Amino acid sequence: MALTATPTKAPSGDEKFEIPSEDNHRAAFIALVDLGTQDGNFGEKRELMVCWELLDEKQSTGKPFVVGHRYTFSLNEKANLRRVVEAALGKLANDEEVDLSRILRLPVMLQIEHGKSTKGRDYAAVKAVIPAAKTDRGKPAATTLAPFTFDLEEAKSFNPPDWLPFLYGRKVSEVIKESAEVMRMSGFVVGGKAAGEDRDDDEVEADAPAGPDGDRF
Repeated sequence: MALTATPTKAPSGDEKFEIPSEDNHRAAFIALVDLGTQDGNFGEKRELMVCWELLDEKQSTGKPFVVGHRYTFSLNEKANLRRVVEAALGKLANDEEVDLSRILRLPVMLQIEHGKSTKGRDYAAVKAVIPAAKTDRGKPAATTLAPFTFDLEEAKSFNPPDWLPFLYGRKVSEVIKESAEVMRMSGFVVGGKAAGEDRDDDEVEADAPAGPDGDRF
């Protein structure tokens, strides 16, 4: 499955969970998730969720930390996603289609900062994506997890791995269900349910960025 562009179980109550340290971390691209066209403050825009596996720090259980961030799906010269992709691939040429799966497992440096949600829970946010050391650039990293990609234009269902982070306190499947593309589809299956089916998930807050290991903040 190719995504191209032109230049776990949620904790409840006061349950504690681990987040990576506030620092610069060695990381590798591990997931690309097409969120479809989302209605935001500045109108409708197609969005992409990018996730990284941290290579230099793990949870106390030995599981890897996974962090993510959502971007407007554009490689325009001023787009944030372009800078993220160029951190892995180097300078991109305008008007040349890029297979974004090329960045999977490639190393970068992530600047991680901590924040606190309105419910008082700590979370880790990706503040910057920086090219890896010259000796590591362009060389696939040895990740614990297998890369995951999801292209909404080609898929009929969304069944993510359990390590995929939440987005601002929400399941990624719920975000995808709200996309303009899924709204127009018939029979699209998200997390085992057809889009449009009622759900009984607990209410979640929407102010915290994607967190490690699928945690809800």
